[in-house]
Amino acid sequence: MPTLTISQPKANQVVAVADRFQVSGRATDSGVPKAIKIVVTVQIDNGPAIKAQLKSVPNPKLTIVDFSAAPAVLGEGPHVVTVNATFGQSSKLTKPVKVRGVRNLPAGLHVGTHIGTPSID
Repeated sequence: MPTLTISQPKANQVVAVADRFQVSGRATDSGVPKAIKIVVTVQIDNGPAIKAQLKSVPNPKLTIVDFSAAPAVLGEGPHVVTVNATFGQSSKLTKPVKVRGVRNLPAGLHVGTHIGTPSID
C-alpha cells in the first residue's frame, strides 16, 4: 500500500514571499517482487508542478524515496502546497499543506538551516 508523508513545511508555517522554502518528506510502496518507480511533484496553489529531487532509501521489502523541493510563494496570505506522488502506473497520492506568505518575517522568526524554513528562537 503506497504512503506519502510531508515532513516540511508544517501546517500554517510562515514563509517569506519570493524566498524558497523546503518541502520534504517520504513516499513508500511495496517493492516486491520488483521496485516500483515513484515520481513526486510539488505545486503551489495549483500552479505548475515542480519535480522533486528523490533519494532512494535501501529496503529489501519496500520502495522508499525521500523527496525535497524548494518552491516559493509569490504573494502574501494563505497558500496551499500540494505534493503529488505517482507510484508506477497503478496509483497516485496527493497531500496538501497550508502555508502563509508574508513580506517581512515577524520579529523572532528567521530563516532556518533549510532553505527558507522559518523557525522561532
